Amino acid sequence: MILQISRQSLLKTLQLIDKHIPSKTSRIEEQYIRIEVDYYNLVISTTGSIKYTGIFTSEEIPFQSDSNGYFCIHIKNFFRILHTSDSEIITIKPSEEIIEIVLRDSVYQFNNIVDFKYEKDELTKICVINKQDLIDSFLHCKSIIAGNTIELNELIHFKISQNKCTIENTNKRNIIFNQFDCINLYEDIDITINSDSLNLTDLFNSFEKEIFVYNSENYLAFKSEDKQVSCIKQDKYFPATEQLIQIFNNIKHTIILNKKVFLQAIERGLILRSNNKDVQFGKLTILQDRIILETQTQEYGNTKEIIKTKNDIEDKHELFFNLMQVKSIIRTLATENIQLSFINAQQPLYILEYPKTQITNINITAQARG
Repeated sequence: MILQISRQSLLKTLQLIDKHIPSKTSRIEEQYIRIEVDYYNLVISTTGSIKYTGIFTSEEIPFQSDSNGYFCIHIKNFFRILHTSDSEIITIKPSEEIIEIVLRDSVYQFNNIVDFKYEKDELTKICVINKQDLIDSFLHCKSIIAGNTIELNELIHFKISQNKCTIENTNKRNIIFNQFDCINLYEDIDITINSDSLNLTDLFNSFEKEIFVYNSENYLAFKSEDKQVSCIKQDKYFPATEQLIQIFNNIKHTIILNKKVFLQAIERGLILRSNNKDVQFGKLTILQDRIILETQTQEYGNTKEIIKTKNDIEDKHELFFNLMQVKSIIRTLATENIQLSFINAQQPLYILEYPKTQITNINITAQARG
């Protein structure tokens, strides 16, 4: 087989896929990509805990080939070659022992040592969801990873029931709860997947508006037209969060704040940051006509921010939380205003978009004194 492909078009696709290929793994084939010519289509696939397959026409990725065939090549080395070249066309000549790549005056020869076939899982259709709802939920879940403040629970809880899709992520101090409507529901599921699935939002952006969710013995699959991403399922315990959600339904105190104003106050409070850059606790005093955000560090001193506001809270309340975590959470919220809800200083703090959007996102962060 002699295959000629548009370098720029192939590079654009590999840029999305390369981010999800592990640099270290016990299975060498997980570092490789499979490219197959199937008559008028180019089929690109990977294997591992996150599997990808995309079927591209010659209009999407211009190519020509003298025959059908396939080859497997180390994606990161292949990507570097494409990225550093300015050739318009890449010519690939795979044989049993060598994969030869020609770009203008450059010739590369890879040892043909890895071979895998894309395994087509037996899929059961679960539901249809909106692409943007899925992306927004994953971005919300990812917010508690920012700064690696606390060891991340390596699981994402994915539940579909009663025409609702619920996606949750948690670490030792925070819970991100997202819920949105399914377009069509065929079957309920309640499973866990790896947290590295949260990095798939760029791939989902290349999908059509509606995404089909499928279940198989080992994978949860997201499919749209000729593209599919499969995430390996985990047979592990995910902490129960129902009680925290029920507490929210009986919440006592709520204040509404301008998102930009509150974020700026947090950022100014972080100016005098302690040596532990990922952890900085703040104290939020809530009064009827204002809130006061204070930080304290032994090394540099204190900060105090006053934000005028009106609320129905009569008594004085003091809340304590990690400013870095709250900042990361708030930045993912899409509305101009945000809602802070709480019972007291011993109970979790709930952070939501206000007014409520199509996605119900409840961000629960534990309170603690710094």
